Amino acid sequence: MARKKEKKDFVEQPRKEKSEYKEYVERQATHMISIISQVAMGDFEVRSEHGREDDLGALSTGINMMIGEVKKRTAKLEKIKATLENKVRERTIELEKEKNTFQATIFSISDGILVIDSKGNIVIVNPASERLLGIKRSQVMGRHVLECLEDVRILDLITRKLESGHEYYSKELIVTDRESGTERVLNGRISSVLTQVGKGLGTVIVLRDITKEKEVDRMKTDFVSNVSHELRTPLASIKGFVSTLLGTEVSEDEQKEFLTIINQESDRLNQLIEDLLDLSRIESGRVRLNFEPVNISEKIEKLKIEVFEKIKKKGLFLETEALDSLPMVKADKNALLQILVNLVGNAIKFTEKGSILVKAEPWNSGKYIRISVQDTGTGIEGKHLEKIFEKFYRVESVAHTIPGTGLGLAIVKDLVEKHKGKVWIESKLGKGSTFYFTIPAFTEGKDV
Repeated sequence: MARKKEKKDFVEQPRKEKSEYKEYVERQATHMISIISQVAMGDFEVRSEHGREDDLGALSTGINMMIGEVKKRTAKLEKIKATLENKVRERTIELEKEKNTFQATIFSISDGILVIDSKGNIVIVNPASERLLGIKRSQVMGRHVLECLEDVRILDLITRKLESGHEYYSKELIVTDRESGTERVLNGRISSVLTQVGKGLGTVIVLRDITKEKEVDRMKTDFVSNVSHELRTPLASIKGFVSTLLGTEVSEDEQKEFLTIINQESDRLNQLIEDLLDLSRIESGRVRLNFEPVNISEKIEKLKIEVFEKIKKKGLFLETEALDSLPMVKADKNALLQILVNLVGNAIKFTEKGSILVKAEPWNSGKYIRISVQDTGTGIEGKHLEKIFEKFYRVESVAHTIPGTGLGLAIVKDLVEKHKGKVWIESKLGKGSTFYFTIPAFTEGKDV
């Protein structure tokens, strides 16, 4: 019996040890799985318990070393990530600034700009394009250009560019400004937007309003024509009378008459040249104005002397109204007289009968003196009033019947503006015209 019991104990002991070891292995495995799960969740502070000095203990040590290494590398990656995020944030801010600058530039530019992507959809429209094409940005953005642009001339520009096969195409267009209802001349330019390797990204259309340039060109052409006419007429007259005097015997009375005409035509030529030189000097800044206190009543009296012969010759009356109590004006006395002479000379030119009234009065609470020149002449149609002070401009109906170059009123405008004043006109066809201009009143104690 004793031997059987000893044999049984010998067998049971290994079984017990195996069971305990199995529990130990299971416990360590569960523990390690838990540790790895925590590490996976981002907890790098946990550590595996070593347990026994066996293979599982070595594994536990290895796991702890791995956790430490992962912690170091993760910290390094987090640092790299933070650096990259900071750079991305800085670059995003830079790109946003560049985008805002680009948008502000596009939106503030006076040329109409329309950008179409490679699919034909409109991606950029600036306010100038809205005004020139009569479209609204909110209604066309993202839509195909053929769907939302009604102006056939713009569509024709796109079509011609595509047909030409060139990267750039340009054409003049005439469109109606939707705000003012006036016709505008545009220089339409369309070009491809390409990448550095030549891949097409879309198309940009630039619409430049060249109405003013066209008008200036027209006025210059008219000016050359007018000057040629004004030069040719007196020169032809002078040459004709001089030839007559040299080649034919004429009486003393005829000689006197011919010489008088030659003298008049010479004065006409001289006036034309003086106008051209005056305008050139004023615009180039070569005229130095000497501002000082000037008595406007005295200048009006001097004006009467300057234009006396012209007034008498046409049988007109010159009336003046200027209170002796009017304050002095801050002006260049010679320039002020030239303004008055030009305005009264213009009135004489277009008035066949009646009178011309020159009037001076306080204006804008006494800060300015307003001078007006009123005539009983032919008057001017409303459509001409806006351009009457432009260089070379002459009313077409009288351009070739009344001598002049269209420079007198342009000189007036330039001189008035150099005095920090304003000039304007009120007129009705057949009822005469009134020209107004203002000059700052002189204030005692202030620098002139």
